[in-house]
Amino acid sequence: TRMQKLNESEAPQHMIPTALRLVESDVAGSTDKVLEVEGIFAKLDAKNENNRSYPGSVWEKNLAETSAFMRRLSTRVVLGELEHPETGNTHLERVSHIITGAYIKELSESVISSMKLAEGIDIAPGRYVMGTYQILNTPRGQILKTLHEAGVPVGISSRGRGDVRNVDGVDVVQDDYELD
Repeated sequence: TRMQKLNESEAPQHMIPTALRLVESDVAGSTDKVLEVEGIFAKLDAKNENNRSYPGSVWEKNLAETSAFMRRLSTRVVLGELEHPETGNTHLERVSHIITGAYIKELSESVISSMKLAEGIDIAPGRYVMGTYQILNTPRGQILKTLHEAGVPVGISSRGRGDVRNVDGVDVVQDDYELD
């Protein structure tokens, strides 16, 4: 097994929406509504489309109430772009959404069957990172909103840095990984 530094540069998987809803904007004085998307962001301990596996311990550390990532999330500075940034750094002119929540949830067969998943989406029971984001009223946000409303699958990616170890051909993210 070899160790290497991980610097996210590709969107590894599709986000699986479980709810789309219009909510009041958090912008002071605004009466606008924004589209909020809730869904499955990642599966714990499973190989993703980037041939990477994020152990439960990595997600538990990063999504703990007192983690640096959750502190940033609570101050509304975890922004996303329509396309994955090549360098891993967020460019404000390309921002489309703001992450507003992230947590780990065990999804049983009964919970999965009660979800309103798009036709053809099949997920297995297990532990998942669930999350929410609000689509911003930016040029790229309008594109993202239109894609969601049309039922087009969109990618989602964590951004962070840490070590990976190749185990049997899969890059396993190590416990030093920090979400940006």
